[in-house]
Amino acid sequence: MRGEEALTLKPVGLSFEQAAAIPQAAVLALQGLRDGGKLQKGDQLLINGAGGGVGTFGIQYAKLMGAVVTGVDRSDKLETLRSLGADHVMDYTKEDFTTNGKQYDLILDVVGNRSVSSIKRALRRGGTYVMVGGPTSHIVGALLRAPLSAWIHKTYLKILIHKPNHHDQSLWTSLVEEGRVTPIIDRRYPLEEAARALEYFGQGGAIGKVVVYMEHG
Repeated sequence: MRGEEALTLKPVGLSFEQAAAIPQAAVLALQGLRDGGKLQKGDQLLINGAGGGVGTFGIQYAKLMGAVVTGVDRSDKLETLRSLGADHVMDYTKEDFTTNGKQYDLILDVVGNRSVSSIKRALRRGGTYVMVGGPTSHIVGALLRAPLSAWIHKTYLKILIHKPNHHDQSLWTSLVEEGRVTPIIDRRYPLEEAARALEYFGQGGAIGKVVVYMEHG
């Protein structure tokens, strides 16, 4: 894919920082739900790691599609998830979505902190698990188990490979310009503090995106 195919004009009315928060996270959410998960109206969707960039865009897109959304993350992020439209929220330090008996049509996993075998307990028959992030060992495990899971359990395990393209970015531009989706930015750092930004992001406490910006001369 040529680089220019993934370029899109900045949404009208947004700051450069807000626009910079959209491309990768929003497109991952879209492709994970629409392409990987085949999200439909009325689907029971769980997003594991819902308070990050992918998750906050994912909640908003899923609600536009008419899904019933459960967001899983830290307790200090749950109010934001509710404000974005999540129907149910879950503090992962207090409740394990793989053992509480509830099942979902689609699980979008941003963090990969549960084993594939435990994830299958939370999937309905015919359900789909889409992984968009997580440790390498977890990704490899999902790839190895996917054929057997589809054959025996009738559940589908997928690893999403990010495919940036102009069409998907243009869709998000339209949704943002229409006021139907809002980029969530936790903190902004000037370029000279990029190391601090990475440190903060790595701590896992960011709600939405962390943006590094350049001072305008």
